[in-house]
Amino acid sequence: MRLAKMIATVGPASRSPEVMKALIEAGVDVFRLNFSHAQQYETLAETVRQIRELSASLNRTVAILGDLQGPKFRVGTFVDHEPISLTNGSLVRLAYDREPGDPEQINTPSQELLESLVEGSQILLDDGNLELTVVERVSPHKVVCRVEVGGLLKEKKGINVPGVKINIPAMTEKDREDARFALSVGVDWLALSFVQQAADVDELRQFLIDSGATETTIPGLVAKIEKPNALLDIDAILLTADAIMVARGDLGVELRPECVPVTQKLLIAKANEYEKPVITATQMLESMIQSPTPTRAEVSDVANAVIDGSDAVMLSAETAVGQYPVEAVKVMARIIIEAEKQLPIWHREDSRSRLMMEPDAIHGLEFHETIARTAALAAQRANADAIVVLSMSGRMATRVSKCKPHRPILALAPDARICRKMTLLWGVYPLLVSPVDNSDEMLHQAELAIARYNYLSTDAPIVFCAGKTPLPGLSNTLKLYRYGTATRQKMALETCNV
Repeated sequence: MRLAKMIATVGPASRSPEVMKALIEAGVDVFRLNFSHAQQYETLAETVRQIRELSASLNRTVAILGDLQGPKFRVGTFVDHEPISLTNGSLVRLAYDREPGDPEQINTPSQELLESLVEGSQILLDDGNLELTVVERVSPHKVVCRVEVGGLLKEKKGINVPGVKINIPAMTEKDREDARFALSVGVDWLALSFVQQAADVDELRQFLIDSGATETTIPGLVAKIEKPNALLDIDAILLTADAIMVARGDLGVELRPECVPVTQKLLIAKANEYEKPVITATQMLESMIQSPTPTRAEVSDVANAVIDGSDAVMLSAETAVGQYPVEAVKVMARIIIEAEKQLPIWHREDSRSRLMMEPDAIHGLEFHETIARTAALAAQRANADAIVVLSMSGRMATRVSKCKPHRPILALAPDARICRKMTLLWGVYPLLVSPVDNSDEMLHQAELAIARYNYLSTDAPIVFCAGKTPLPGLSNTLKLYRYGTATRQKMALETCNV
């Protein structure tokens, strides 16, 4: 069973029910709705409905990730909507103005951006393909720039200013409207773009609560790491967010591209240390937008993201607008499976010392933390086929997942929302079970759920664990037994009662 998860972005190439069905069958675990591109809410709501229907009909738990645009800075329009040519060494004005620009002046609707620039500020346009340097401030809302790297600039292309902290709220008015909509249709995860500090995530969480979200309906919050300032506050961000995304597109523009690989590895390691899911994204199989096969470098990139410990890897334009969306997912699945064949039992070098039952490794741990780590160790020692986790909130499943056992984790929850959230977790296969009031019945329900998916064969050795639960006798529990035992015992008891 594949352990790392796959996220596919929905777009014109994949919005039809037929393609989405094929994507789920190819292995997509999470669909991403990208709010950066203008779409009618009616269309998005229909997409959500279709995903839920396909998930039910295919008997596959599939989650939905909404991705807010955030304060993305862009150039405005140009006269006659024609691109302009920028020549190396020439001067061009950059101004806060909503009128169309021309070769002499590039306009932007972002007032805060202009106010934050100083002489010497580097300005990158169109994902870093063009570069300007501020040489003079003409007015509070206009600067003169020298073209360092010229070329053809189309309207509405992105603007990045590496190293400049811009005083702007984490959420724009568009983000607020999109977040309300995402909450109304019940997305499972919601990503915030251009996070710079933990307070940005707090702002989104409070906004959702003020908009009517409850503890059970609020989506998991993903902090997208694409600004250098976020790296300075990463520990606090990881404590505040429910997951992070290594968004290498804008991160590779804000940082030097050669800095991205090491930063990616550090962020993945940090997320695993804090026991938070981590998504690696952007340009993973970029060539498959137009080609049915990836480059060798792209294959290595996906494999290394898995080996580094990513919970999930994401496809963006490959499935949104690419010519081969289903093929891209199939290729990614094969890469993941092959990479996982080569994985050591533990992903992280410190995992053995953390899991081994030595006094220094377990001293001071909470009961549920000890149960999670011991379950992973027991699965290896007993050569168990799977770890079965009762996880009422998803937290216990996350803890076991972050121990990186090279075994599938079958996570039981009586709430469909929690099941969908757990779909993002490395190695976790969520199973919806009926609410029960005792431990014996829960084990029986677990076996019935596993049987529906045909995950295990009778008498397969498994490790069962649970953290804090409302069920008598099932808090901080660890049990090794053979699959099918609970059902046989229940049948024998019912026979005796008859």
